[in-house]
Amino acid sequence: MDWNKIKEYGCYQMLHYFKLQNMEKLCIRNNDIGTKGVTDLVACYGIRNLITLNVSQTNIGDEGFDAIVNANFCRNLKKLYVDDNKLTKESCIAIAKSETIGFLEVFSIKNNELGKEGIEALS
Repeated sequence: MDWNKIKEYGCYQMLHYFKLQNMEKLCIRNNDIGTKGVTDLVACYGIRNLITLNVSQTNIGDEGFDAIVNANFCRNLKKLYVDDNKLTKESCIAIAKSETIGFLEVFSIKNNELGKEGIEALS
């Protein structure tokens, strides 16, 4: 579903009205879903078994990233891609403190504004 010009309310409609179930992989990169769209996404029951999530280039920002790493479905998540989302050190601190996110095999956070403090929080 990447590159489809899905906006924040399109994300809500897609996830709630189509009653997606048992999804293991979701790629919605390069869609302008923003914080509202990702907040709706993590509240969707259909993603409870999600293993791979790619929300790169979706303008989720630190608030949206925080919603992801504190969502219950993250216990099963193995691959998370959040490239190019204007994330800052706050996102790094959020994932370091998260009690819901499990062990990630892949964590891609390229082209964000993490700074030295953010990198240190991840290590």
